Amino acid sequence: VNKKEKTSPEIIAEFEITRMPVQLRATTLQQQQQQQQQQQQQQQ
Repeated sequence: VNKKEKTSPEIIAEFEITRMPVQLRATTLQQQQQQQQQQQQQQQ
């Protein structure tokens, strides 16, 4: 598989998260979930 084909923001974010310490990764995931919930509420 050509790596250049996988350049979406989600894959880049996953790659960055894998380099983070476990604790920092957990807090980042929580922040992302909170942002998604806020966006959904704004849309409604």
